[in-house]
Amino acid sequence: PLTASYTNGQRFTVDKVPPTIVSINRLTPVSQTTTATSVVYRVTFSEPVVGVSTSIFTARDLGGTLSGEAITSVSSYSGTVVDVTVNTGTSGEGELRLDFDLSAGTFLDFASNPCVTAYMGGQTYVIKREEPAMSVSWASTPASSPQNSGVKGWEFRVTAPVDVTRLGLFDF
Repeated sequence: PLTASYTNGQRFTVDKVPPTIVSINRLTPVSQTTTATSVVYRVTFSEPVVGVSTSIFTARDLGGTLSGEAITSVSSYSGTVVDVTVNTGTSGEGELRLDFDLSAGTFLDFASNPCVTAYMGGQTYVIKREEPAMSVSWASTPASSPQNSGVKGWEFRVTAPVDVTRLGLFDF
């Protein structure tokens, strides 16, 4: 049997607690509604982690109305924070959220414990597309003018900076 207590030497801490995501918040722009072509989310972890990459996150279109949204980069991380840049897509308007759902991998803490908890409750952006500016001008004088006594109606010229589809009489 041991008759003396041992008080010298190295001490070890065994870490069996997996890391988690504490929050996913809007960073740039700060406002929820935006016309930006890319947005940045700040992801905060419960402890320092390794193995964070674009492949472990999902850009989630909550309404199914955006097209082409994608994660483009993850900042170099230090400590418990990383910034994730997301392209807002090529068309459509709707609500966009950054999720971590375990389907594409995970990240580890310094003791090699993997994250085992999904996080899908972060802040969202409402993506709006800027309306193209259009101008309307007379293409001919009104029918009531003496020069057009036999013409019925008016003729307008509509000029737009982009191709316009589905434009009808009741859009004016």
